[in-house]
Amino acid sequence: MMKRILPIAIALAFAIGGMAQNKMADPYREQYVKLYREYAKNADNVANLIALADFFSIAENPQYDLPLATEYIVHAEKLYTEWVQDPKRFHDVQKLIRKGVTITTIRQQKKDIEARAVQYVTLHAADMGQHQTQAYLQAYAGNTTIVRLLRSKELAEAYEHACIENTLAGYYHFLKRYPGTVEADSAEMSIAKMAPGYLSSFATEEAVDTALAPFSESVAMQRAAMQQKSRIAYGNACRKNTVQAYDEYMEKYPRGEDYLAAFEKKELLAANGITQLRTVKELADYAEQHDDATSDSALAILRRMVLEEHSQAAAREYLKRFPLDEAYPMVFRTYYSWHAAEGNRQPIAQFAADYPNYPDRLTIESDLARGEMIDRFNLNKTFVESELDTMTTILHLLTGRKVAYVALQRVIQQQLARKDWAAAKKRMQKFEICFEDYCVEEYKELEALLSNNGGPALTLQFSGDSISHVIPHPKHAILYYTRQQNGRKDIAYARHTKNGWKTAGVVNVQGTNDEVVAYNFYDKGDKVLLGIGGDIWSAQVLSDSVWKVVSVFPSPVNTAFLERDAFMLQDGSGMLLASDRPLGHNVQQSGSNYHGSRMPATDIYYIPYHQGRWGAAVNLGLSVNTPYCELSPILSRNMRTLYFITDSRGLGYGDVYQTTRTDIDDWTHWLKPVNVGRNVNGPYHESSVAFGGNERQVVLTSNHPHGRYAYTFPTQHDTTAPYRYIEVNMSASIHALRTVDLVEVWRQQKSMRFADRAIDTSMSFHLYKDKQYALVADADWLYVPTLMIEDADTGVFALKGYSLDELRLMDSAVALPLVNFVGTSSQLEPLAEFELNHLGRFLQQRTHSQIEISVYVAGSDERQCYDLSLERAKAVRSYLEDYGVASGRIHVAAYGNAKLPRLKGGSSVEVRFL
Repeated sequence: MMKRILPIAIALAFAIGGMAQNKMADPYREQYVKLYREYAKNADNVANLIALADFFSIAENPQYDLPLATEYIVHAEKLYTEWVQDPKRFHDVQKLIRKGVTITTIRQQKKDIEARAVQYVTLHAADMGQHQTQAYLQAYAGNTTIVRLLRSKELAEAYEHACIENTLAGYYHFLKRYPGTVEADSAEMSIAKMAPGYLSSFATEEAVDTALAPFSESVAMQRAAMQQKSRIAYGNACRKNTVQAYDEYMEKYPRGEDYLAAFEKKELLAANGITQLRTVKELADYAEQHDDATSDSALAILRRMVLEEHSQAAAREYLKRFPLDEAYPMVFRTYYSWHAAEGNRQPIAQFAADYPNYPDRLTIESDLARGEMIDRFNLNKTFVESELDTMTTILHLLTGRKVAYVALQRVIQQQLARKDWAAAKKRMQKFEICFEDYCVEEYKELEALLSNNGGPALTLQFSGDSISHVIPHPKHAILYYTRQQNGRKDIAYARHTKNGWKTAGVVNVQGTNDEVVAYNFYDKGDKVLLGIGGDIWSAQVLSDSVWKVVSVFPSPVNTAFLERDAFMLQDGSGMLLASDRPLGHNVQQSGSNYHGSRMPATDIYYIPYHQGRWGAAVNLGLSVNTPYCELSPILSRNMRTLYFITDSRGLGYGDVYQTTRTDIDDWTHWLKPVNVGRNVNGPYHESSVAFGGNERQVVLTSNHPHGRYAYTFPTQHDTTAPYRYIEVNMSASIHALRTVDLVEVWRQQKSMRFADRAIDTSMSFHLYKDKQYALVADADWLYVPTLMIEDADTGVFALKGYSLDELRLMDSAVALPLVNFVGTSSQLEPLAEFELNHLGRFLQQRTHSQIEISVYVAGSDERQCYDLSLERAKAVRSYLEDYGVASGRIHVAAYGNAKLPRLKGGSSVEVRFL
C-alpha cells in the first residue's frame, strides 16, 4: 500500500505548492496541510484516511477528486478490516470506535462517495478528459453505471476519431476494439463502402486474398473481397468465352453478382452453338456425342420438336437413339397418339410395324380393330336424311377419334347446303357429348360458324361438269382451268363475254403427253406452274392457247412423294406447295383411306429460291399444318396473308382459311387460321384457290354433286403495293465499280448482284416495306462505304467511292455497318465477312496503307464492354490478316461503351485510314 500512497504524497506536496501560488481559500488550504502532514507521518492512520476521503469529496473544494477520495476510503476500509482480525490492534480499533468510526460508517462513506461519482459522471461525462476518464474507470471498475457511461463516451470519441481519419485501417481498428456495438456496425458499413474501391486496384484473385489478410475479422471486407474476386473471375471467363469457363465461374462463385450474366452468356453460347446444327440428325448427333449442358439443350430441342412442333423427323430420330432419356415413354406415347388420332387402320398398322417394341401392344391391337371398323364406313358420300339413325350410331361409335368430327359434318351436310344454319346448329348440339375430350376446338369453331353472320359474299364466275384449279391470267381477261374430258385431264380457257365467261378453247401443252394441272402463273404471266405426274413443272406461255413445258423442278421442290398446288411468290424468292412427303405433320401415307376418300394427307411447305438454287423445304408449322390434309396455298404480295384449304376443321371436306404473320421472313410462325366464313365455305369440297383482280379477289373452286363451280370473294388483307422505291446514283464511281450487291440485312444474305455492264449510272430498286437493305459495292482503287437503306427510306441516294487520299483527309471514321457479331460473342456474322472482303481487297491494292479498326459495345458494365470490344476488334483484324493484309498494317482500338453508354445492346465498328 505504501508503494501506492507514496506517489500520492509526492503529488500532494506539489499540490500544496500550487495551492499557495493560487491563493487557495484558507479553510481548505489549512485543512489540506494538516491532513497532509498527518498522512506523511503515518500513512496507515485510518482516521486521517477517512478525513482525506472526506476532504477530496467536498464539491466546493478546488481539489475535488472523487476517484482519489475513493482510493483513501478503500485503503481505510482495508486497514480497519485487517485490524479487527489482529488481536495486537485491539486498542487501535477501540480508539476508532470511541471516535465513532466503524466498518459500517467507513463503508457507508465509500458508498456515498461512489454515489456522488455516479452523479458527477452522469452530468459531466461528455466534458471529462482522457486522464480523468481513466481515473474514474480505474476507481469504479465495479460500478456498471459509471463504466457504461464512460465507455460510451470513450467509444463515441474513438468512433469520431475513426470517422475523422476515414480510413479502412481506422475503421477496422475501431471494429476490433469495440466489437458488437452499434458503432461497430456503422464501422462495418463504412468499410463496406470503401472496400470495393480499395480492392478494385487488385487484378488477380491471389492479390485480393493478400489484401484481405489484415482485415480478416471484417465481414464487410470479406464480402467485398469475394465480390472483387468474382468480378475478376467473371472477366477471365468472358475473355475465354467458353461454356466451360462460365461453368467454372458459376461453380466457384454461386453468389457472385455476375452469376446471372454468366448463365445467360453460357446459354447464349450454347444456343449459338446449337443454332449451327441445321438438321434433326445434327442435333441428335451432338446430343449423343457430347456430355455437357449444350448437349442437354440439343436433346431438349429434339423433345420440344416432338411435343410442341409435332416433328415426325425429330420423333423418329429421338426414339431410335435416346431410349434411356427420362422423357422417352412420354415421347413414345405422343408419337403413337398422332397415328391413332384419326382412327384409320393404316397409320396405326404402319406404327406397329415400325415400332414392334412399343410396350402397350394391347392398345395397338384395340385401335387396329377399331380402325378396320372405321375404314368400312363410307363418309365420303353425300349424306341423306334417311341415314340419320345409322350415322348417329356411327358417330357415337367413332367418339374419341378425329373421324367422329367428319361424321358430324356429314350429319349436318344437307342443312348446310340449304343454308339452314339454325337447324344445323340444333342438330350438331345433340352430339356435343361426343366432343368433350376430342376435337373440342373444332366443335366450338363449327358452332361459332353457324352462329355468326358469315364472311364475305360469293359471286359465281364459272361452272362446268368437271372443272378444277381455276386461275385468272394476270395480264389478260382469261380464266384457265383444269377439266376432266373424255376420261383425261387437260387445260381449257374461257373469255369474258356480255353473257359471262364462256369456254374459248383448249391449251396446247407442248412437251408432254401426260395429264396436266395448271396451278399458278409467274414471271408476270409469262410462265406457269404445272402439275404433271405428281411433280411440279415449269412451262413457257407462248400464247393464250400454246404453252411449252420447259423443265421439271429439282429437289427439294420435287421428291419421290406427291407435290401439288404450287404457288410462286411474286418476287420469285420462293415457292409454296402441298406435299405428302414424310416427316411433316401428316402421318397418313399416300393412298390411305382418309376421311372416307383416297386423298393423301399433305402439308404446306415453303421452298426458298436464292441465287439460282432452291433451298431446304420449310414446313409452315402447326398453326397451318395438321396431321390431315392442307392444300392450295396462295400468299399475298405483301408476304403477310396466306389463304389455304384444310379438311381438318370447318364445314366439311375442305374449307378456305386465312392466316397472317408479322415477320415476312419467318415461315413457321403464323397466327391462328380463321375460317373465311359460311358464305364462302360450304358442306362440299373447296378444292383450290387463286388470286384474281389484282389480288382484290380470291377465285375459289368448289366441288358439288351437281357440278363444279368457280366463285370469287373479296380479299380481306391489305392489297396496296408492298414495295417502296429508291433510286441510286452511281455516276461518281461508275468508272471503277466491279460489282454492286443488294443485301437483306435481317436475313444476312444477298438479294441481287449487278456486275460490270449491268451497273448503270442510275439504278432503281423496288424493295419490300418493313425490311432493311444495304448496297455493298466493290471497286478498283476506290473504297465504297456500304449504303444502308432503312425500312422506311425512299427517294434518291448516292453510292460514292473514295480514293485513299480522300479517305485519309476525312474528319470522321468510315462506318462498317454490316460488321456485326453473333450474340455477345466475337464471331462474325455472314454479311460481316462479305463487307470485310471488299475492305481487304482495297487494302491489297493499296499495299502501303494502314488502317485503325475501332469497336464500340453498348452496355452498363464498362470493363465487360471494353473486353468484348477488344475481342471483336481482334476478330476483325484476324479476318483481314487471313484475307492477306499484313498484321502490321492493321491497328485496333477498343472503346467499350464510351460511345454507346445508354444503349442496352448492339455495337458499332468503324475504320479510319491512316
